[in-house]
Amino acid sequence: MNLDEAYHGMHSDFNADISADEFAKISKKISIVEIKDALMARFRAEHVSRLGNTFIIYPSLDSKSYKTIIKNILEKYSNYIQKTYDIILKFDKSIHNIVYRENVFPTLGVRPLQSGINDMIKSNFANTLLHIQTNNIDCDAVEYSYKNKKITAYFSKNNMQKGYIDHPIILRLDSLRNSKNNDLQAMVAIHESGHAIMQILEFNRLPLTIMSVTADSGSKGFMLSGWEEDRLTNKDNIIRKLKVCLGGRAAETIIFGEDFVTTGSTADLEDGSQNFF
Repeated sequence: MNLDEAYHGMHSDFNADISADEFAKISKKISIVEIKDALMARFRAEHVSRLGNTFIIYPSLDSKSYKTIIKNILEKYSNYIQKTYDIILKFDKSIHNIVYRENVFPTLGVRPLQSGINDMIKSNFANTLLHIQTNNIDCDAVEYSYKNKKITAYFSKNNMQKGYIDHPIILRLDSLRNSKNNDLQAMVAIHESGHAIMQILEFNRLPLTIMSVTADSGSKGFMLSGWEEDRLTNKDNIIRKLKVCLGGRAAETIIFGEDFVTTGSTADLEDGSQNFF
């Protein structure tokens, strides 16, 4: 059973640029209390009581876990190809990196990663194998590398290179992260920098992430604060957090002027009012 209610809205954030490590850290703090509250939204109290107090609560995967899964899937596929075609498949670090960047959505788990590897790696091996057979290439190993929107397959026999073939790929996410170098990105950079500066000044803590462009269609950019969950909710901390929320608007005002402050500040005002009042 997926109890989305226990995640306090985190489950609906499909941004691939959010930190898997931070999401995992937050998910590990979900306790039996949150689970029972979530169950109460679906069942009656007497039904929840029959479930007792024994629950297995799975945290979200962190970046290390995703990278391990990628490594294991590629190794398993390589073993299959070696047994089937007597060809050793190797994947350098660039392949592991692009697979992660293109297919990991921290809130969606492993399934997008599995389908992404099928699309990026397994389908390309079919083209590689066709090229080998069509051109009568004598090889016992193929090493894959990624660069500039191309996956390159290098053929070798007894560690002697026999040639290569490029497989152009369509990057659905990574291309969205490319710098736009336009007015919108400049504004977002100023805005998020304002949040970051205020966090440093008020809490003496660097943000985890600052993005002026992101793969998420619903967000132009963001700052991941990494605030400690156990920080006391008192008047002083509330005022400090509000200053951080308003830092983006202040930065826009200073750089562009009051008449050119964008509507992006509206979300900051709403966030401050909903979370602290």
